[in-house]
Amino acid sequence: MMKILVSITLLLGSLQVIADNDQPDHSPSYSPNYSPDYSPDYSPNYDKVKNERWRCRLCPDHAGIKGEVSTGAIKASDSEARFGRDNGLDEDDTSLALNGHIALKKENGFYASITARHLGLDARRLDANVGKHNQYELSASWREIPRNTWSSAMTPYLGRTELTLPDNWVTGFSTSELTVLNESLQPISLGTQRKRLRTGVRLKFQDYWTASANVSRETRKGNRLTSSDFFNLAAEMASPIDYGTDDLRGKIKYARDRGLLSLEYSRSTFNNAYQSLTFQKAYDAFIGETRGRKALAPDNEATAWTLSGTIRIRGVAITGLHQRAEAKQNDSFLPYSINSSITTEPLPSQSLQGEVDSSRTLVTLRGSLTRRASFDIRYHSHERDNNTPILSLLPIIGDAFTLGPETSRSYSFDNDQRKMAFHYRLFSGTRLTVGLEHTERQRTRSEISANEEDRQWVKIKSNTFRGLRIGLEYNDSSRDAATFRPITNNNPLTVRYHQAVRDRSSLKANLDYQIPNSPVILSASADRRQTDYPGSTLGLHTNDDNAWSINVSYCPTDTFFITAGQDTQAIDSETYGSLSFAARDWIYLTSDDVRTTTVRLEKIGLLENRLDLALNYLYSDGTGDYVTSFENEASSFPRLISKHRSVDLKAKYRASTKLAVELRLYHEKYSSADWALDGVAENTIRNVITMGRVSPNYSINLASVSFTYSID
Repeated sequence: MMKILVSITLLLGSLQVIADNDQPDHSPSYSPNYSPDYSPDYSPNYDKVKNERWRCRLCPDHAGIKGEVSTGAIKASDSEARFGRDNGLDEDDTSLALNGHIALKKENGFYASITARHLGLDARRLDANVGKHNQYELSASWREIPRNTWSSAMTPYLGRTELTLPDNWVTGFSTSELTVLNESLQPISLGTQRKRLRTGVRLKFQDYWTASANVSRETRKGNRLTSSDFFNLAAEMASPIDYGTDDLRGKIKYARDRGLLSLEYSRSTFNNAYQSLTFQKAYDAFIGETRGRKALAPDNEATAWTLSGTIRIRGVAITGLHQRAEAKQNDSFLPYSINSSITTEPLPSQSLQGEVDSSRTLVTLRGSLTRRASFDIRYHSHERDNNTPILSLLPIIGDAFTLGPETSRSYSFDNDQRKMAFHYRLFSGTRLTVGLEHTERQRTRSEISANEEDRQWVKIKSNTFRGLRIGLEYNDSSRDAATFRPITNNNPLTVRYHQAVRDRSSLKANLDYQIPNSPVILSASADRRQTDYPGSTLGLHTNDDNAWSINVSYCPTDTFFITAGQDTQAIDSETYGSLSFAARDWIYLTSDDVRTTTVRLEKIGLLENRLDLALNYLYSDGTGDYVTSFENEASSFPRLISKHRSVDLKAKYRASTKLAVELRLYHEKYSSADWALDGVAENTIRNVITMGRVSPNYSINLASVSFTYSID
């Protein structure tokens, strides 16, 4: 492949010399009286130009107050966590629809604005700023971000960080012996709610200096799924989340015509209100303690200094960045276990004393060689020094016994990447790109100490033919790996896929065609990626990712638009395994397919330019098939199914120049099947108490009406 790229480069250079030497001379002969006639032979008629939608982004708006306020109601027909996972509409309830925007601008450059979105929902947002053009700006924002995961989970546990079972709980050796389990269950929601407050200031000094700073505080509260582990017995439970993250950023920038230079400082601190989760064991305590404990996310902090700049010298743009960062984590260790029957030695340290220093350097050069040829050169270096002490720790298996001490592996790495691309304009509307990339990775205290990877690509884009645009791109890469080092309990025949020997190739193609003298536009794309891991006897062996799409758009007038499209993606993989640490003796095949159909229609200007209509339709069908073959006998898991269908109808009626009424009717139907959840009640598995979660299946209607009043 390297020889092919070099040959193409030399050929293009030869073509350029021929093209440059073969250009006709159109320059006029010198004459002191020579004066070319550039006067046009037409007279433009601007009265026929429709400029009501023109907007100059560089021109200041007229002074005054503008805005709009919208209020109404939203009604969902049912409660479902997945339906409202991000928008906050997870309850069968009527919510307030409240949005608004108002902006003030003065002739002297002073401005202020407030924007509100979804104030009646858990996904509300409020932004405000005030400033003076080219002098200063103060800003503030408030966001609430829900992430509803499960509303159908059930648990017998009570409490938040101290989980207890009901007083009448009777332990047993299996879930079938937990006689009061079903009557002790109660619903619990799994998910989080984030709240983020951010304030910022930006100042400009003279004409070249700009300084900015912003501070943010984010809290995240809720529950997530976790589980206990007691020898071979387990129970799903809710782990509490009460996080706080503080971010501080400051930046100063100097900018001139030929370049800019900036220095930025950032600091982030993370705090967890809870250090551990303690829980009562639901099974017979045949080994010691009747309670267990898990450590939760530790507090940590990180700081970084970043120096970046850009300069242009004789047609070459040079961009550079250098960053130095430090991360620390030094929370106190919990004891190995609260199970007093386990004999352990004292911890080797009271805390991790975790400290990681990292640096990153990025340099990019972009320039032109001739009128037809240009280049990109990129160098990226990323180094991490892990200064965390190496500790000899004693893992506790199932809170019941130990297997002996193990040494912690706080590894460091050094990554270097060099990339070069050459661009050549073959002729008008057609551009060819060839590129090379070389990456080296070095690691300490890792099974694979080093990797080297080379990637080459060829890309061509053309819009030469009337109404037709074509793009093709081919990538080929190969990664080598150092000899496997057996420093862990990992099977030496299974190399971690992100470090293993890998061969990867991909081919991308896209096409856009507007039929001449027609309002029809056709678009199509295809993407194929194949990845092989020839150095792994066991584990992931091959992975194929294929995708294609087609879209048709029809726009006969400025007031009517319709488009329809189909997207498909299929991912297939092969994984080899062994019943022991020996050669492969079984194969695991996976196949995931997703097909999505979309239709969008818009019609504006009905009823004497008062009514606008929009319709969106989506249908997505996803399946997953997983088969294990052993000794020529195949065993299949039940098929995974995920089907999503939605119809969204919007209507906007302008009752007057200031008042508009908007109506939305939305229907969503979702069906799914997951063998790991469906039919698995809290006591179905002999040694696991589950939370009885089931695959989402619902059909929900949503209706909203709002009134929007414009201020001008």
